[in-house]
Amino acid sequence: MPQLIESKGGTGLFVAYVAKTILLYQFKDYEGAIASAALAAEQAGSAFGFMQVAVLNFYHSLALLAHYPQVNDTEKQQYLNTGNANQENMKHWAYHAPLNYQHKYDLVEAEKARILKQTSSAMELYDISIQRARQQGYIQEGALANELAAEFYFSLGREKLAQFYLTEAYYTFIRWGATAKSKDLEAKYSDFFSRLLVRETISIERNLTTTSTTGTGSAALDLAAIVKASIAI
Repeated sequence: MPQLIESKGGTGLFVAYVAKTILLYQFKDYEGAIASAALAAEQAGSAFGFMQVAVLNFYHSLALLAHYPQVNDTEKQQYLNTGNANQENMKHWAYHAPLNYQHKYDLVEAEKARILKQTSSAMELYDISIQRARQQGYIQEGALANELAAEFYFSLGREKLAQFYLTEAYYTFIRWGATAKSKDLEAKYSDFFSRLLVRETISIERNLTTTSTTGTGSAALDLAAIVKASIAI
């Protein structure tokens, strides 16, 4: 970063600040993510036409909505205004390239519905975003949508639903290869993942016991190895 700043490498700085925005948001430093997004925006003129422009729009909106409860009323209105402006651009991109952008638009709308206490709309929009992200192969954004849905349901006290989405998020982050993120979820929800590990271990042992007497032990061992590897990551 110091070298990029010294050389005034606008494109490199833009990409680096976008990456930093994503990282800070994923690990819940929303204020830092908003600050990093502002630095990226200063360099956006050097990245005209880059897909990262839309990615920045997406994570900037999510960071604003996540940090919304922590600011005063004036800032809340500013956050909503900025988020709405971002969404106007995202809506335009989603119209022309829905496979890339519609699920992003939907997830921001879900988060906006969450903070505005529009519960039924938020429920529907989380599921729509998850489904569309999965259909288009956006593993990382499907994982994120599941995580945000889990947090939403935990806030409503709907534990079983929240745990379902949390499990989906966890295994989808593992599929993406996001080891640090999956470990972060394990630490944040340690009681739940401890119980999940016990259930998975019991299930594996039962499968091994059953298949050892049916002649299909090889396939079961392969499945057991996959599950154990997923849990161990």
